[in-house]
Amino acid sequence: MTMPNKNLYNRQMTVRAFRREDGHIDVQCFLIDTFHEISAQLTFTFQGEVIDGHAYFIRCPYDICEKSVSKMTSLRGIIVGPGSSKQIRQAIGGGEGCEHLVEITIEAFRAFVQCRFRMDIEGVTDPFEVFEDFQEKLKDSCYAYSHPEQIREIRWWGHLPVQESVHEKTENKKKINKCKINTGRD
Repeated sequence: MTMPNKNLYNRQMTVRAFRREDGHIDVQCFLIDTFHEISAQLTFTFQGEVIDGHAYFIRCPYDICEKSVSKMTSLRGIIVGPGSSKQIRQAIGGGEGCEHLVEITIEAFRAFVQCRFRMDIEGVTDPFEVFEDFQEKLKDSCYAYSHPEQIREIRWWGHLPVQESVHEKTENKKKINKCKINTGRD
């Protein structure tokens, strides 16, 4: 007879990013696991420099864990790019910091990169044009960018939260043309 599994640990991370009216980007990160519940927010310039960082523990294993959040302000001035993970570890990790804050901060930096990508392609209507622009920069970062000749379909394009996707524009044009045909108008 097999014994039922016993759940020992759960973990969930949520990241949300917002463009502010002043052009800055706020990234909120939430980490919940069996022992922790942590919230952090970083504010980036459009160019990727951290201008503010805050965190707080909703739940943590020890009362002194909360002291590590004061180090979040030392992230100011770090710029998203090569070497930023190391800078994050130096700023908020180690014996005076918190590895969980390091993790969610690195995730915030990743989210910033995705936000910038999203902002950089606003107004572009051809997904292959976007792919070509980024392919060389991202070569060897993943299978798709390393083997572009194998790509037959760009699936993420239809999932962008834009006012009107390329597919919707095409469908709307078809509907408009169909209406013109049905009504006898040119």
